[in-house]
Amino acid sequence: MAKIDYKVTLRGLSANPAFTEASGEELRTLLALMEMDGNAESEAALAKAAGISLPRCKSALAFWTEAGVIREDGGEPTVIEEFEERLMRGEIDETPAVEVAENIRNESLASMIDECAMLLGQACLSNGDVKNLTALNSQYGLSPEFIVTLAAHLAAKGGLTVRKLCNRAIRLADQGCDGVEALEEYIKNAEAGASAEWEYRRVLGIYGRNLSKSEKEYFKKWSEEYGYSAAIISEAYDIAISKGDSRHYIQYMDTILTDWHENNCKTVSECKARSEAKRAELAAEHTKKTASTKQSKSKPETPRYGNFDIDEAFAKALERSYGTEDRTD
Repeated sequence: MAKIDYKVTLRGLSANPAFTEASGEELRTLLALMEMDGNAESEAALAKAAGISLPRCKSALAFWTEAGVIREDGGEPTVIEEFEERLMRGEIDETPAVEVAENIRNESLASMIDECAMLLGQACLSNGDVKNLTALNSQYGLSPEFIVTLAAHLAAKGGLTVRKLCNRAIRLADQGCDGVEALEEYIKNAEAGASAEWEYRRVLGIYGRNLSKSEKEYFKKWSEEYGYSAAIISEAYDIAISKGDSRHYIQYMDTILTDWHENNCKTVSECKARSEAKRAELAAEHTKKTASTKQSKSKPETPRYGNFDIDEAFAKALERSYGTEDRTD
């Protein structure tokens, strides 16, 4: 077998969305490839190092190539069509050609195949693609409407391939999202999350780069858990930046937003009112603490020598010398 030589793109690697979709076998393949500095005697050698089968190794290389994480050095990589070998939680069974042909005669499935081809910008699909799409219905029980709806969603995001469509459909089915209503709710949440992320980016001035892991986590919490609009995020940003620490402003923003959320602040005016109340509360605490410090400093302290009170020690010395009776001169 021919030697393989890949380049691994490390920049922005942790923020690549492919890592949320990758299977354990795909991750092992990437780690093995990185350990070999992108070079292996053959795909079989890489598969052995990753502890997976050769077809799955080939498919993993195609997955990371498509995701832009690796590229074949010296030429264009060949994307294999062994889709069934790439799936993580499910498998597309090997379906006889006769059964596939019978599925295609089904009017609703034929319409689904045509619509998927149109969304992919193709006049017709290959036999392998048709087999995989019809298997989503016959093997996983997903309706043609479900498949087309998901295909349209992926096409709108600019990332539709038959392989990605099948993988996403099977993953959703494994998670219990196997009906059209559940899928529409999933799409709605996904689009809302993407919209919120863009609005937050605009407020914080984050352009031209991927979000860090912590930024994604903060954005998700503020959007999905707190339900905060870009206007509220902007208010928290202004307060955080006014403190002058440009390096840790997002952590300070999270502290502010969490305080607002815990105090049931849902509008900009409520958030502002809470900030004013918090500022007054802190000012009162500071005044009280300052007054207490001044009072303790103004009270004369009894001179001490080491751990002894000098006045007390002197009185005890007199007592030992003259007794406790009152004496007059």
